[in-house]
Amino acid sequence: MKSTRGTCNYRFREFDRVKRWVETALATFLYLEWYRARQLARRNLSEKEQRWWQWQRTHGLCQAVRQTAARAALQYLAGRLQTPGGIQRLRRELAAAYPAEYRSPA
Repeated sequence: MKSTRGTCNYRFREFDRVKRWVETALATFLYLEWYRARQLARRNLSEKEQRWWQWQRTHGLCQAVRQTAARAALQYLAGRLQTPGGIQRLRRELAAAYPAEYRSPA
């Protein structure tokens, strides 16, 4: 977790910050292990995929979660770009996602 979460880049001086970091690190690790168990429970995994999920560690699991999220986002965008109504909805969603104080007046 140290190298994946980047803790080697800064130092803690207050115990509460250390405590929050440890809690966040543990929650992250538990989520990744839950995600791995969920993938291993899939019935359509090939033997090669099953071995891959069994042997992944924190860094590999982080990469897998990031790739899954990126793939889902791209599939969502591709679906919205299929129709003019979808493009308009996507534009509205993108505008709403950007905080009002940072939007340009144009």
